[in-house]
Amino acid sequence: MEDIWSLSKSLHEILSAPEGGESLASTVEGYLTASESSKTIAVCEILLELLNEGDEASQTDRKQVILSDTSLTYLPLLLPLSTSITSAKELVCLIAEYSKAREVVLGLTEGIQSIVDRAEGYQVSDDEGDFDDEEIAVDWPGLIGEYELIIKCLNIAIPRLPNSRSTPTLLSLSESISSSLPILSHQATTKSARVLLKELCGLVNIIWVWVQNTSDKGGGEQRAILSYMLFESITLLGHKVNAKLTERWFLNNFPKFQNLPTSDESLEGWEAGQEVLDLAWSTGQTLDFTPSDLVHKIIDPSHLTVHSSLASLNLLSSQLATQDITTLLLSLVSPTLLDDSMPILCVALSGSSVDAGVSYTWAVVHHLSDKKEGTVEYDNASMLLELLVPLTAQHPSSLMRLALFKLIGGIITLQSAVVNKIELFKQLLEPANPFDNIRIQSLSLLRESISSKEILSPILVEILFPILFVSPSEQDPEANPFTYSPSDLLNSPYIQWWTECLTLLWFILDFDKEDITGAWKRFEGDDGLRAWTEGIEKKMTELQVFLTDNKEDDMDEFGGAQFAVMRFEDALNRVKGNIQYRLERDG
Repeated sequence: MEDIWSLSKSLHEILSAPEGGESLASTVEGYLTASESSKTIAVCEILLELLNEGDEASQTDRKQVILSDTSLTYLPLLLPLSTSITSAKELVCLIAEYSKAREVVLGLTEGIQSIVDRAEGYQVSDDEGDFDDEEIAVDWPGLIGEYELIIKCLNIAIPRLPNSRSTPTLLSLSESISSSLPILSHQATTKSARVLLKELCGLVNIIWVWVQNTSDKGGGEQRAILSYMLFESITLLGHKVNAKLTERWFLNNFPKFQNLPTSDESLEGWEAGQEVLDLAWSTGQTLDFTPSDLVHKIIDPSHLTVHSSLASLNLLSSQLATQDITTLLLSLVSPTLLDDSMPILCVALSGSSVDAGVSYTWAVVHHLSDKKEGTVEYDNASMLLELLVPLTAQHPSSLMRLALFKLIGGIITLQSAVVNKIELFKQLLEPANPFDNIRIQSLSLLRESISSKEILSPILVEILFPILFVSPSEQDPEANPFTYSPSDLLNSPYIQWWTECLTLLWFILDFDKEDITGAWKRFEGDDGLRAWTEGIEKKMTELQVFLTDNKEDDMDEFGGAQFAVMRFEDALNRVKGNIQYRLERDG
């Protein structure tokens, strides 16, 4: 191919000739469509060098001459190259600055459509052949990088638009972003989500300033369009910026957990995410949205789209991490706020806005509990537990799991009726809950509630004992742990489950000395409960024999088995000791 010097000389000569700008554009277009990547890179670098020759004044003149009418020619060619060729990216930014603004906006909008086409066009359907997805996979990082550049260039070009009617331009832009952002946001990383949301908030701000000088500024349509654009961006990207709203709220309000070994590690890197959410918050304020407006969007969601409600939830939660809810929302924190927010909380907690949904729920629950001036309906509390339990069991962050588990306890505490509290505990403890770790942890939560005398009632024994202390003969024949071999038991959650059940039984018998719950009376008269205890003791003996017989063997597969069985034995002995004490006392 021609060497760089020859190519540079050729472009200089073309530019110096009459009508050089048009000829240059045609020549550059030919090089940019060439199949040789080295030639493409060279022409981008030479064109950029050509534009930057001379002093500042001559550079400006040259950029205006060369780029003024070329955006629709250059942009379709340069945008796909911009993520791999630095000079192509710089050229796109110069075009946004010096080419005719209307044509730039049109070219960038077409660029967005090109990204959508490439994203969708590479999806392989069953009838398109035998190609694997991996063979023609979409370059998502490349498409997202190109999209970031387009939004950045819109921020450059839009302030230069003429001050005529703004609504047609806004509608076109809004449609382009709405058709593309849902596709790209799913593939965004934390870093790219932060960049995109920052650029989109900047775009909304810049358009709002431009709109104030247009001929149709007073119609209200512009605010509605920009609001939708902002809310959609926050909904699709806000949860990906990793601002760690729940963990930060939790540690701010429960500082005793700040010294946990994992707390500092769990909070690493939140600052950049919070910075973007703060920009989104200030952008909402620019559009004249108040905290009151956001609360109303949460408790009265639109039937057409949940974007405004989910975005409002994200915005409020971003501020709750550092502000007290009463300071932020003042009189808006009503006793029924949690119940009123349930429709959108269900969407958030079962979708992508989990962090915002949990931190908002925690803030409201904490306020209602602290002020003792509100509650949550039983059905709503039950639904919240249904949504929170899987998150608590499976979330990768240990601090988040702790915050979620404590939130579950807070929701139960908000119930005013003892029977409702106990029914919620039943929901956590019954075998229908597939998450064994939550069932086991919930027994400690139950002990805490009993010790506060919140649920010290015969209803406790009536509702919970039948699901906690099931005799061997009443177990499900297909999953009866009393028939498990010792090795199977050691590889199951039952030893820990039985240990915690025994600990609970001992605690109730020891704490409830007046037998308000009727637990002792139940033990005396319930053959099933005694059969459960006897069955437990039998399995304990089997485990001890098994471990003794295999103590010389490699027990790595039962890591911690000796310790687990020792705890199991200790819990059983405490129950037996308490029973013996009562029998001797009652004589």
